[in-house]
Amino acid sequence: MQPEPRSPEDLFLAWLCDLDDRADIAGEAVREIARIDDLGERSDAISQLRAMLMIASRCLPQPTGRRNRSYH
Repeated sequence: MQPEPRSPEDLFLAWLCDLDDRADIAGEAVREIARIDDLGERSDAISQLRAMLMIASRCLPQPTGRRNRSYH
């Protein structure tokens, strides 16, 4: 019995949660996109994952070095 395939959203969240707290998310996304592009032909799900990574590579802020913020 094979496991159910994971959705592109699940894969993206797993990738994001696996990054170090101080990771350069945009830079890591660019590296992951390059890995996907090296695969050549890809499924619709992988194309959707690549699209999410493209958004992350352009929009997410760089780490500030502060992990926990206190709100007053």
